[in-house]
Amino acid sequence: MPTPVMRSADLVGEIRKCEVQVKASEKGKPVVKLSLSNARAFAKSHLPCFIVAILDQDSHHPRVFIRHFWENEIERTLKRVREAGNQGK
Repeated sequence: MPTPVMRSADLVGEIRKCEVQVKASEKGKPVVKLSLSNARAFAKSHLPCFIVAILDQDSHHPRVFIRHFWENEIERTLKRVREAGNQGK
């Protein structure tokens, strides 16, 4: 197995980043409510965005759901932002 090449920190390539919004709930369905301002920030971001829902967080076996905030979510968000703007909100 090849060993990684050690380089000076200033020569290392770009660090990959993403944005994540984590929501936790003790019980219930994997439904997440995101504020319009946070959804707008995700829709306008150049970084990949994800929503993570953790259900039954206090149990020994929490359920974790991850959703990529992508085309459908961006389209719905921008539509809601325009509608809110038209209503003066």
